[in-house]
Amino acid sequence: MTSAGRKRPRSDSATDACSELSDEPEPHTDNTEPAEQPLTRDDEFWIEDGNIVLGVEDIAFRVHKSTLSRNSGVFCDMLAVPQPKDAETCEGVPIVHLSDRADDVREVLRALYECHTYLGTGRLPFLKAAALIRLGHKYHMERIRDAALDRLKTCFPAQLLQWEAIIENSGSNEMEFDADPTYGIVVVNLARLTDTPSLLPIGLYLCCLLDMDDLVDGCHYEDGSFDQLDSEDLKRCVAGKSHLMYLRGLSIYRVFRNSVSSNCFNKQTCSATLETLLPKARKAYAAINGTAVLEPASNGAIMTLSAADVLISLMIHVNGTPGRICIHCHEMLEQRDRGRRNVVWKELPKLMQL
Repeated sequence: MTSAGRKRPRSDSATDACSELSDEPEPHTDNTEPAEQPLTRDDEFWIEDGNIVLGVEDIAFRVHKSTLSRNSGVFCDMLAVPQPKDAETCEGVPIVHLSDRADDVREVLRALYECHTYLGTGRLPFLKAAALIRLGHKYHMERIRDAALDRLKTCFPAQLLQWEAIIENSGSNEMEFDADPTYGIVVVNLARLTDTPSLLPIGLYLCCLLDMDDLVDGCHYEDGSFDQLDSEDLKRCVAGKSHLMYLRGLSIYRVFRNSVSSNCFNKQTCSATLETLLPKARKAYAAINGTAVLEPASNGAIMTLSAADVLISLMIHVNGTPGRICIHCHEMLEQRDRGRRNVVWKELPKLMQL
């Protein structure tokens, strides 16, 4: 991940950075090159009796050395090193500059200072969990990293039925996750970072649902930083996307092939309906750049589909034809649909070249 962190220059003599701290960034009003922005006190973590300032991007966090050292092996070693006489300070407090995202650091500080409530109960939003995993790994904060990783795992189950529940509920009881395909890129990178291969099949699958431009560009954050796949995982997704689109077409044919149920009590009508469903589904997935828009449903909602999304039920095409197919043929189609999706689910690791 590329971040917008940077290190502020230090003068030859001891520097007190208090004069550079402000509550708001200074505007740039002329045509010259903008000067380096002063640090801005964080509204949440500027603790008056703090004895260390973390400079992250343009934000200053004043916190306690003991809190950082107690929870992080990296900070314990870093802060144990004696500071030179000319070290940059603020009100006599030393400053450590970090190259992370300020939003990520703020989440870690919340987990450290509000440990009994922050990671206690309730659903943790995905991007917050990702920040805790990323920085928890980097700074050897195992308790925070593992707690967030355990929550992330609850949204990447072993069974298709459980995955469908995750989609329907926008996450699990432990974590909010709306399955935005761009988040697949973040998940894959977290899986690689923490050596958690169980996240990879669905993570890479989500990546395959992106169009090629978004797949290459990566997941962008509001501060301008972004996550991108490495070259090997990008190759997996390009190949996997092609395989999944082929399987989508095969599933459409096998689910809607013109063969009525043996218990059908209106074979002529059901057969005619099946003949219309096959081209209807094919038309919906006749995708340009891998995406297609399904015609409005009875409630007026419009669903955007990906031609590579072989785990979404094809019954959405059947549900728009009430009364035109008997209950036995409807059950037959559901069984075909469920069977095809279960086959693909079990093959995901192979399809993603894992």
